[in-house]
Amino acid sequence: MKSITTRIKTMTYTTVTSLVIIGVTAITFLNTTALQEIAKQEVLNSLHQATSELNVILSTQLEFVEHLANDIVYHTLDQNLPYLEDYLNKLIENHTDYRDAYFIQLPSKDMAHSNYWRPGSTSWVLEERAWFIDTEGNFDIYLSMPYITSEDTVAVTIAKRVQDPVTKQEIGVLVANLSLNKSSDLITSLANTDSGIRTFVIDGDQNILMHPNADYRPMGGETLNLSETQASISQLLNTQPGVISINTDLTGARVYSSYDLIDNTDWYVITNYPTNSVINSAIKIIGIGIVTAGLTIALLGILINKLTKTYLSPINDISLSLESLSQGHLHIDTSGININSKEIQQLTDSLTSMAKKLEQYIETITTTLDHFAHGDFRIDKNTDKTTFIGDYHSIGSSLELISTELNHLLETTVHSVETITTSSTDITQSATVLAEESHHQTHVLEEFQQQTINITNNVLENLSTIKESTDTVNNMTLLANDSKEVTNKLVDSMNLISQSTQEIQSILKHVEDIAEQTNLLALNASIESARAGEAGKGFAVVANEVRALSVTTSNIVQEILEMTRHNLHSITEGNRMVDLTEKTINQIIDSSNKTSALSQKVYDNAIKQSKDLEGLTNTINSITEEISHNTEIAQSNLNISQDLNEQTHQLQEELGHFKI
Repeated sequence: MKSITTRIKTMTYTTVTSLVIIGVTAITFLNTTALQEIAKQEVLNSLHQATSELNVILSTQLEFVEHLANDIVYHTLDQNLPYLEDYLNKLIENHTDYRDAYFIQLPSKDMAHSNYWRPGSTSWVLEERAWFIDTEGNFDIYLSMPYITSEDTVAVTIAKRVQDPVTKQEIGVLVANLSLNKSSDLITSLANTDSGIRTFVIDGDQNILMHPNADYRPMGGETLNLSETQASISQLLNTQPGVISINTDLTGARVYSSYDLIDNTDWYVITNYPTNSVINSAIKIIGIGIVTAGLTIALLGILINKLTKTYLSPINDISLSLESLSQGHLHIDTSGININSKEIQQLTDSLTSMAKKLEQYIETITTTLDHFAHGDFRIDKNTDKTTFIGDYHSIGSSLELISTELNHLLETTVHSVETITTSSTDITQSATVLAEESHHQTHVLEEFQQQTINITNNVLENLSTIKESTDTVNNMTLLANDSKEVTNKLVDSMNLISQSTQEIQSILKHVEDIAEQTNLLALNASIESARAGEAGKGFAVVANEVRALSVTTSNIVQEILEMTRHNLHSITEGNRMVDLTEKTINQIIDSSNKTSALSQKVYDNAIKQSKDLEGLTNTINSITEEISHNTEIAQSNLNISQDLNEQTHQLQEELGHFKI
C-alpha cells in the first residue's frame, strides 16, 4: 500500500497536471479559434478594401468619360474635330491611366484621336468594333470585356454614344481605352507576404485579370484560366458574396476564401488566406503552452516536494513507528521525529503513551497466561495492579472471565470424569456379556445354516427325480395320442369296408333278381320250345342251359350274401372293439394328462421350495454375517471400553495437577 506522502504527491501532481493540461488545451483551442476568426476577418477586410478601391477607381474612370462626353456636347466640340483632337491629346497626357481616347463623328465617321491616329488598313472596321455594336441605340456608359495589350497589361474600353440634347440626334461615339495598371498595382499592394493573404481578380470566364504574383498575370497576349491551375473555387462561387469557405488556391493549398463583385462588371474579386498559416500559428501556441505547462508542473513539483518533506516527513516517521508497533516491537524511539507543529507533538506523545500502555498490558497478559500454563487458573486481584483503560478494559474482564470459566470447567470435568469412570466400568461388563452372547448366536446360526443347506440339497435331488417322472408321463401321453389317431384311422377304414360290403349285398340282390328273371325266361322258353316240337328242340337246350346257369348264379349269390353277412357281423364286432379301445385310450390320455399336470405342479412346487430354501440360506448367511459383525463390534466396544477406563484413570491423574 502506498504511503500518504506518495498519495498526496500523486494526487497533487495528477490534479495540477490535469489542470495545467486542461488550461493549456482550453487556451490553445480558444487561441486557435481566435486565429481562425482573425484569418477570416482579415480575408473580409482585405476583400472589402480591394473591392471598394477597385469600385472607386473604375467608377472614377467611368465618370471621367461621362464628363468628357458632356463637355463635348456642351461645348459642341464635335463641330471642331481638330480642336477636340488636341484637347484629347492634352487630356490623356494628364491622365496616364488611359492609353488613348478618341471621338468618332456620326454619321461622317470622322475621327479625333488623342494620339492623332487614323485607321490605316481595312482590318479596322468601325461597324465591327464590339463597343460600337453593343452601344448602338444605347446611350448608357459602356464597359467592354478586358483585353490584353501588346505590353501584356489588362485594359478595357469605355464607350458612350453622344447625342444632341435638343434634337436627340446621335452625333458620335466617345471611346477611351483604360489601362488597369493602377488596379493591378492595388491588388499587388494588398498582398501580405507574412500572413500569405492574396487578392486577385477574375472575369466571368474565370480568367485571371489581376494577381499579385507576376507568374499568374496575363502574358504573351493571353490570360491564365483557373481551370489550368490547381485552384478549386466551385464551392466558393456557389455561396453568397462575403461568405467564408475553404477552397484550394492556384497551387492546390487549402485557403480561407471569400469573394465580391465589382460594380457594372462580371469581375470577381477573390481573397485567399492560407489555412496552414493558422495551423502554424496554432502549433506555435501549442508549443508555448506545452513549455509553459512543463515549467509550471516542474515548479509545482519542487514546491510539493518541499511541502511534503517539511510537513509530511514527521507523519511518515510516526507511520513507520506505528508499523513497527504493529509488528510487535513495543520499544518505540520517537527522538528522531522532527516535531514542527502542535499536531505532530500530539501524535508523538500519543504514540509514546500507547507503546507504554501496550507494553504493560502485554506483560500482564503474559504473566496470567504463564500461570494458566502451569495449571494455576487463579487470579489475585490484590497483587495484580494493572488497570485496563478504555476499550482495553474488556481484556482484563476477559482474563477474569476465562479464569472463572476454566475453574468451573475443571470442576465439571472432574465430576464428569468420575461419572465416566463408573459408566465405563459398566460398559465394559455389558460389552463382555454382549460379546459372549454374540459368539453363541453365531454358533447356533451356523448349525441352522448347515441343516438348511442339507434340506436344500435333498429338495434338489427330488426335483431331478420329479423332472424325470414328468418327462416319462409326457412321453406316455404322446404315445396315447398317437394310438388314438391310429384307432380313429382304423374305425374309418372299417366303416368304409362295412359300407362297401353293404353295397356288394345290394348288387348281389340285383344279380339274384336277374337270375330269377332269367330262370323264368328259361322256363318260358322251355315251354315254348316244347310247343314248337322238333323245331324248338335246339332252343329248349339253350333254355335249359340258361336255366341251369341262372340257378348256379343264384346259388353263388346266396353264398356270397352269406359271406357278406358274416363279414358285416365281424365288422360290427370290430367296430365295437375299436370303440372300447378308443374309450380305453381316451381314459389313458386323460389319466396321463392329469398325471403330467400333477407332476408339473409337484415340479413347480419343488422349484419354489428350492428358491425359498435358497432365499432362506441367503437370509441365514446375512444374519450370520450381521451377527459376526455385531460380534466384532461387541469385541471392539469391549476394547474401547477398556481403553476408556484406562484413559479416565489417566485423566483423573492429570486433573489432579490443576489448582482451582
